Amino acid sequence: EEGRFLAVGVPTGTQPIQVRAGDFAPWSGRCEVAAGLRVPVRVPLSAGGICAGIVFDPDGAPVAGAAVRFGDPGEFVQVLARSAADGTFTLRGLPIGELELAASDGEKRKAKARITTVAGKPVPCELHLSHGLVLKGIVVDEGGAPMAQSDVQAAAEGAGGRWVAS
Repeated sequence: EEGRFLAVGVPTGTQPIQVRAGDFAPWSGRCEVAAGLRVPVRVPLSAGGICAGIVFDPDGAPVAGAAVRFGDPGEFVQVLARSAADGTFTLRGLPIGELELAASDGEKRKAKARITTVAGKPVPCELHLSHGLVLKGIVVDEGGAPMAQSDVQAAAEGAGGRWVAS
């Protein structure tokens, strides 16, 4: 209730601290820990960023149930939302500044968008889902006849994230 915290067993030296709470912007800082002493740390939280947006499918229709997020899985600062029946979503407690949001749905469609948040003021965002580039083909034998039950694998090469599909 008083906002107090106590961390026990912290190693000596300069240590990182991260704090997030509700609709406030995440905070990060450092403190110098000395053996046998309690170190007072004051964490001033400020209003967080807010994004009020909508998720669309490739035809421009709103998408219900899409996952919208800031931050990657496993990161301390990660804000998640699901789009409502009308495609709308709201993310609160975002860091202030330029951010990248990502969205995905159950049909493996994805979208990304860059926004710039301002403390306590909603910023708009539209996320347009797509499958991205799609590779389509047909496997044929020497005579040009289609071959059933073929195994095809594709993998990305060069710059960019790792991608493999079968």
